[in-house]
Amino acid sequence: FKILKYLLYYPDDTDWTKKNALIVFVHGSGECGSSTSSLFKTNTTFNNNMKSGEFKKSAIYLAPQCKCGNTWNGCIADLKGLIDEIVTSYNVDSNRISISGHSLGGAGAYKMLETYPGFFASAAILAPSTSSTNYTNLQNVKIAVFTGTNDGFYERSKSAVDYLAQNGVKIKFYSLTGIDHSTQPPVFDKTNVIEWMINQSRK
Repeated sequence: FKILKYLLYYPDDTDWTKKNALIVFVHGSGECGSSTSSLFKTNTTFNNNMKSGEFKKSAIYLAPQCKCGNTWNGCIADLKGLIDEIVTSYNVDSNRISISGHSLGGAGAYKMLETYPGFFASAAILAPSTSSTNYTNLQNVKIAVFTGTNDGFYERSKSAVDYLAQNGVKIKFYSLTGIDHSTQPPVFDKTNVIEWMINQSRK
């Protein structure tokens, strides 16, 4: 696989004698490219919180970068290969790998869940530009979807969640009242979604 550029963070007091959870964040279209400096913008709260050390919870945090174009689809296999390498190199608990993504990255997160069923313990998907109806491959993962009520993707995002839930997927939709497409600040700064992902396990 091709090595993607990426950001990696873990707290200074990480206990390397035990296996830690891994949180993977898939960026939106505005951060596509070949320079990781573009991963730090006003609405890239996940990446900015990594950089500033705001994520003090014991886990490994990975933010890959894809040139992407219009979708993450061309980077899916490379991303899986990168995750596998991080799991081996950083003593990650393979039962506690979760994924998050915003906008185009939310669609990418759905695609990862579809492509590698049973691999992730949980997912936090923010304002996905496209969603999934593949309820068969999403059965064994806990999913939280956040979308602002003022976002043009709101109705489509909610409808997809309703459909998946009706077909047995462990998924919940969170409406962010008055929020537009900029969902990262309210989700990563004002909810316990990071702790929630860390605490999820496939077993």
